[in-house]
Amino acid sequence: VDILYCEEGDLFFVLDRFLEQTAAHPDKLFIVFENEGYSYKYTDTRSNKTANALQSHPGYKVGDTVALFMGNEPAFMFTWLALAKLGSPVALLNHNIRNKSLLHCFNCCRAKVLIAAPDATKSYTEHGVTVLLMTKHCDAPGIESFSDKVDEASDSPLPRSLRSHITFKSPAVYIYTSGTTDIGIAALVCLLFGFM
Repeated sequence: VDILYCEEGDLFFVLDRFLEQTAAHPDKLFIVFENEGYSYKYTDTRSNKTANALQSHPGYKVGDTVALFMGNEPAFMFTWLALAKLGSPVALLNHNIRNKSLLHCFNCCRAKVLIAAPDATKSYTEHGVTVLLMTKHCDAPGIESFSDKVDEASDSPLPRSLRSHITFKSPAVYIYTSGTTDIGIAALVCLLFGFM
């Protein structure tokens, strides 16, 4: 959610630059991962579907902090862009942490939802955590499949008004270090620092 510059009184975010490039070069490759390529247009469409699916989930409201528990994969970028479109800060959790450390990091940023890669199978419902798994089917109690909802969601663009509450002091991202105690320590990056 970093800011590039102000344009006629409006903040111009990295997301806005992405949307500008999507309009100018829809078929140009934006992501190359392993043997797959994803165009700007596909990435924009997939992030719209992800945002619309999340927006309709009862455990989420626009602007909530959402934790991402994924490795280096295209779904990470699609989801990050979706959250930027919803005006939500993102907590980037190290996908190698587990149990107590994961819960600690999640609680530090006061996230409402945890979106996880398909290999995360532990439920945290007893801690009030909504876990959405990037898979089409999930039988694990307390964890919901999310990819199926993304596939079914509308690809309609999201209005810029969803991000109208964002200021220079708004949190953009929580980045965690492992710390010396194996308990993650959050570095909060506000939009002001993204502008510098």
